[in-house]
Parts: sequence; C-alpha cells; structure tokens
Amino acid sequence: VRTRLLHKLERLEPRALAGRGHGGLLLRFAGDLTAIGQWVGRGIPRALTACLIAVAALTAVAGFHWLLAATFAVGIAVAAAAAAWRKPRLDVAVATLRTARARLVTRINRTLNELQLLDEAGALEAETARLARRARAVRDAAVARAREAAALDAIAEAGAYAIPVAVVCTALATRGAGTVTQGELVAVLGVAVLVSTPLRDGARAFDWWRRARQARGKLVDFLEQPERSVTAAIVVPVAAADAGHGGAR
Repeated sequence: VRTRLLHKLERLEPRALAGRGHGGLLLRFAGDLTAIGQWVGRGIPRALTACLIAVAALTAVAGFHWLLAATFAVGIAVAAAAAAWRKPRLDVAVATLRTARARLVTRINRTLNELQLLDEAGALEAETARLARRARAVRDAAVARAREAAALDAIAEAGAYAIPVAVVCTALATRGAGTVTQGELVAVLGVAVLVSTPLRDGARAFDWWRRARQARGKLVDFLEQPERSVTAAIVVPVAAADAGHGGAR
C-alpha cells in the first residue's frame, strides 16, 4: 500500500497538491497505515473472538435456563448499544487528533525549511510560539481521544460486572417460584465470568475499527485524486520540437 501511495504521489496533478499540507500527506504514509494495520492485525481477530465467545456463551446459558439466557443477552445488548452511542464522539475525537497532528507536522516542516530566514528576520521566537500552540492542540486532542477510549473501556468493564449481577438478581426474583435452581445459577455465573475478557477486547477492537475506518477514508480520497496526463506530457515536447525544426528550415 505504501508503494502504491508513492506511485500515486509521483503522478498527482500539481493542483491536487497545492492545497494540501505536508503533514496530511506524511500521516497517510505513517499514521493511517499504522491504524489500518492495527485493526487488521489485532482488531479483527479480537472482534471475531469476542463475537464467537459471546454467541457460544449465550448458547450455553440458554441450555441451562431461558430466563437467565434472556438476562445475559440483554446485558450484552445494552453494552453494545452504549458503545454505539459513544461512536459519534469517538469519531470526532479521532478526526480532531489527526487534523491537529497534520497541522503540527506541516508547521514543523515549514519551520525547518525556513529556519535560516526566520533567524535572520528575528521571527524565530514567534515561530516557536506558533509551534507550541500547535503542540498544545495535539496534546488536547490526544487527551480527548484517550477520554473516549477510556469511556469504551468503562462500558466494557461495567458490562463485565453488571451481567453477573443481573443474573443473580433474576435468579433471586424467581427464587420463590423455583424457576432457577442453585446449580443453574452457579453454572451461568461461571459462563458470565468467562465473557468479561471478550467484552474488554471488543471495546478495544471497536476503537481500532473507528480509527482504521477514518484512515481508510483518507487513503481512498488520496488515491482517487486526478493524475497528470501522460499523453499531454508527451505531445507537448514533440510539438515544440516540430516548431523548432520548422523555424530552422
């Protein structure tokens, strides 16, 4: 993918690069590919494992008692709905952090290229202040994204503890009717404990998926930019050569 991006960069129209900062381009070669690689290498396996264990656990619980299985399913559904509710805020935090990083890298690149001129003009201190503001923006955006990731972890942790509690409450509520036996309750609690780790892995995979989705969108947008016309590049020099020979004659 990185090689394809380099080939695309060589063939881009000049106007396609005119409005782009170097930071955004560099992030496509480093940060965006890293996010996609993390999702493919770690996120997808964890997400699949979490889904398979959740389905297997729900099937096992249904084999003990349907009421406990319903409680178990509701707990997982509530945790998934809570994660989906946080999705828009997570997307905004990821996009804001990426933009802040791109602006900082662009500014650093510009400062390095103009370092001597800035020193001679006595503007180095002002430029350092601008870089510090960009760095603070990156810090604030990183804190905001970490806060959203922590919220997902908190949802997973809450689900891991709430599901066993809900199962116990359901068993106690039906104790008088003798609907759930003590053995069934113990078995379901054991299954619920096994699901806690997949819930946490699912939360992390969800975070990686949102990051990879935005990174993929940036890469696709870059690869769909118009390229230079190879025909025009060949025809123009030939026409100029013919005109030169005509003038010589």
